[in-house]
Amino acid sequence: MSRAPQTAPLLTLEAMAAGYNGRAILPPIDLQLHRGETLALIGRNGAGKSTLLRTLLGLQPPITGRIISAADLRVGYVPQRSEVMAEAPMRVQDWLLLATDEGRSFLQPFVSREARDRVAAAAERAHVTELLGHQVSQLSEGQRQRASLARALVSTPNLLLLDEPTSALDRVAEELVLSVVDEIRRGGDVGIILITHSLHVAGTHATRVLLVDKDDKVAETGSFEEVSAGANFRRLYGLSHAAVADCGGH
Repeated sequence: MSRAPQTAPLLTLEAMAAGYNGRAILPPIDLQLHRGETLALIGRNGAGKSTLLRTLLGLQPPITGRIISAADLRVGYVPQRSEVMAEAPMRVQDWLLLATDEGRSFLQPFVSREARDRVAAAAERAHVTELLGHQVSQLSEGQRQRASLARALVSTPNLLLLDEPTSALDRVAEELVLSVVDEIRRGGDVGIILITHSLHVAGTHATRVLLVDKDDKVAETGSFEEVSAGANFRRLYGLSHAAVADCGGH
């Protein structure tokens, strides 16, 4: 997969070590993330991915090093799934409007044209325009994830953090969601960090991967082909060369 043009980075990690209680659980990480790139964060269960994500979201400070953000950084976040959304007694359009500063309620029944335009643009970009009039409780899992992606796009972010966005989806729904993510990346104005347990997703939908493991003190970045050819990857996953190739590498 081709690399994105090297513009000013959205995020720069300089010897940044994530952890908690004053103790680093991963080695220091040096990397830059640019617009038009998808960085897949991979590792086994309990490898430290969630701790690293919380650090990148600013929910906890780095133990060492620093994170340098672009002056115009705007972050959108898509969780694994939204229980609130699943039960929300409202239309998708209204749920998306809540992501604006003018979310409609009984106290504020009218919203501006600008807010509606932002919702319409986000819905179009996430391919959920036809779902705007549907009740959110009636959406399929795949539709919910695309609607969640649209909700993150309402704030016009230039960095998207996606936490296992396809973990509960069948293969068809997974590919629909990932095709939207790929389309956003190809637009060139957004950088993406994608946490995934799926090596197939990492191998076919990421421009780079970051492999982490707190037990073996691993934090290794590169293309999927580069990382999957390394000793750390093969030791952690126990995969043969042919098995890695089936995931999308080599």
